[in-house]
Amino acid sequence: IGGDLGYLPAGATGMLSFVSAPRNAVTGQLDGKSFWAQPLLMNITKITDFSAVLILTDDVEKGRTWVEQASATLNAASTPLLMAVSAQAEPIIYPYYASAQVDGLVSGLNGGATYERLQGQAGLGREYWHADSIGLFTAEILMVIGAVVNLMAGLRARQKIEEEKQE
Repeated sequence: IGGDLGYLPAGATGMLSFVSAPRNAVTGQLDGKSFWAQPLLMNITKITDFSAVLILTDDVEKGRTWVEQASATLNAASTPLLMAVSAQAEPIIYPYYASAQVDGLVSGLNGGATYERLQGQAGLGREYWHADSIGLFTAEILMVIGAVVNLMAGLRARQKIEEEKQE
């Protein structure tokens, strides 16, 4: 099943509510019908009825809260919990992956580009990675140029001081 079920209010409480009873937690509509009336969602009554749960977040606290609220239930039913997080969130989320509370983890631009490469797909991750690499290389060149200019200015100032001393 792909798609966005909408906004889930109330932070950790809302997440726990979704884990316990998704139909009660999310009551939105799509094309005037309840999400749950859609053919792909008709038989979903609990979170473990999904074939996998994918969490996309750049917020460390939300990612951690999802793992803490859902991983025990999902792991007990062998429903994979997959996460795609920002590079900043990885240091906090990775231990959950290492302890098998999260079944799959992709983090940051590098992780996205690597995942695309492993899947044999060309996508935005690799394009952005190339642009990011070019930007970093340009920044390195500018730093070297700045260092050389600073060194030359220092040598020139020192030379000027020595000339003034000799006069």
